[in-house]
Amino acid sequence: MMIAKKYAFKWHSYFRCQFADEEMVSLMKESGCEGVFLGIESGSQEILNNMNKRVTVEEFYRGHKLLNDYEILTFDSFITGFPGETRETVDATIKFIEEMQPTFYRSQMWYCEAITPIYQEREKYGIVGSNFEWTHNTMSATEAMDEIDRIICTVKNSIWLPQYNFDMDSVYHLIHRDMPMDQIKNIVNTFADGIREKVADKSKKEVRRFILWRGFCFLMDLVRGRQ
Repeated sequence: MMIAKKYAFKWHSYFRCQFADEEMVSLMKESGCEGVFLGIESGSQEILNNMNKRVTVEEFYRGHKLLNDYEILTFDSFITGFPGETRETVDATIKFIEEMQPTFYRSQMWYCEAITPIYQEREKYGIVGSNFEWTHNTMSATEAMDEIDRIICTVKNSIWLPQYNFDMDSVYHLIHRDMPMDQIKNIVNTFADGIREKVADKSKKEVRRFILWRGFCFLMDLVRGRQ
C-alpha cells in the first residue's frame, strides 16, 4: 500500500531482524524505511538463552546483513551485565558489533528489577541487590560498567551513541533537516572520541584540544555548506 501510493515521507521503526528475509527488507527499503532500532542485547548465545530471547546469534547475523546490504541505517542496542555475563561473553558482543558494523550502537548496564522473570531465579544466578547496585555469580555492577567502557574503547567499526540526550531520534531529526549522514557521523564520532579519551585516562579533566578543534571544524564545514 505504501509503495503503491508512492508516499514521499520516510519512516523508521523497531525491528526484529531475526525474522527478516530479502523480500521483506527490499519492500521496507522501497517503501521509505530509513532505519531500524534493533534490540540485539548480546552477541553471546549463552546470554541470549539466559534472557529467553528465543533467537540464535546466527539469525541476528543473517538479518543484520540483509539490512546492511540494503543500506538501511541500524541502531543496535545491547545490555551488559545480565546474569551469566563474563568478559568472554562481552567479547562475543564486541565481535558481533565489529563484524556487523551497525551504523550506531549503544550498550547499557543491566537493570536488576524484582518483577522480572530472571529475578525469580536469583538463587540459581546468585543475584544480590537490585536496580543498578547488584552482583551475581559472574559479574558485579561495577565490573559491568568497566566492560561497557571496554566496549566503547574497543569497537572501531561502529559509532557509539549516548543513552541520554542524543539518541537515534536525534540522528533522524538531523537527517530530516538535510544534514548529510557523513557529517552527522563525523560530529558524533568526535564526541565519542572525547568520551573514549576520558574513559582511557580517568585522571584527565579535559579532552585534547585537537578533538575539540576537529569537532569545531566539522561544525564550521556544515555551516558553510548551508550558506
